[in-house]
This record gives sequence, structure tokens and C-alpha cells, in this order.
Amino acid sequence: MAKRKQIRFFLLFIGVMLIFSAFRTSLFEKVQLGRHLSNDDFNVYQYYEKDDAVFALFTNQDETILGIAERNDEGYGATTIDTDPSNAFDYIDLHDGTHYYLGLRLNHNAQQVAKIQIEGELWSEEHILNDASNGGNRDFFFLDMYNSIEDALTIQTLDQNDQIITSISL
Repeated sequence: MAKRKQIRFFLLFIGVMLIFSAFRTSLFEKVQLGRHLSNDDFNVYQYYEKDDAVFALFTNQDETILGIAERNDEGYGATTIDTDPSNAFDYIDLHDGTHYYLGLRLNHNAQQVAKIQIEGELWSEEHILNDASNGGNRDFFFLDMYNSIEDALTIQTLDQNDQIITSISL
């Protein structure tokens, strides 16, 4: 009987250690990525974790640059674009071999934008950005895409009534 309790305790201990290790690893990756970006005078808008990688959507102090950075077991990488405040939104895309990601920053009327719709020739996907029911409004988003943004024809922002606010053809 005492042996069973020891085995249960040992298995519970192993389980807790595995969970703690996974949490600590992702936290460590976020801290490292944030430190790397802040050393280059960038501010992180949002972190996103996927499998063994941590991503950050970031900008510079005067918000003239928008970028996505990735940190994984193989190292660090980042891509940036110059922003244009006269556009309704700025976006940057990233393809890591199997997944597509889209970083988006709304430049105007962020409180009115509820969804983004991305339409390709043979596909369409919609992502909820701001939900009026929870009262939160953000002007930046990191989206895990189902399809390649390279094939996209149109990116649209929609209001709560699914009316198009802006539409940009690529």
C-alpha cells in the first residue's frame, strides 16, 4: 500500500514538473524575444505561441515600422515593413514553411472594426478582431492563417453588422 502511494506521488511529481517545464520554457522564450527586441528599440504589441516557437508582433517607438519576430530552438528571425499612416491598416505576413501568419495594425477607426475578412481566388477566411460584447478594442492583431496570404486578393475590415469599412486589393 505504501508503495502505491509512493508511485502515485512520483507520477504526480513528474506530471507537475513537465507542466512547469513547458510553462517555464515558453516564458523564457518570451522574455528572450522581448529582450532582443527591446535592445533594438522595438516595442512588442503581442506575443503568440505555436508549437515550439514564440512570435512577437512589434513596432518601433514612432510606429513607422511593423514587424514579426520568431524565436525557436533554431534561433531568432524577424521581418519588418515600413508603415503608412494614411492606409486604413498596415499588415505584414510571415510563412515559416508550413504555417502562414499575419500581423495587422489598424491605423483608423479601430473601435469600429469587428472582423477582418481575407479572400483569395478559391478561399475566404474571417477573423474576429474586436467584439463589442466584451468592450475591448485593440488596434493590433497576430493571426494564425489557414491559407497563404500570398494568394490573397483582398483584405477587408468589417463592422459589427458585417458592413465593409475598408477593402484593400493586393
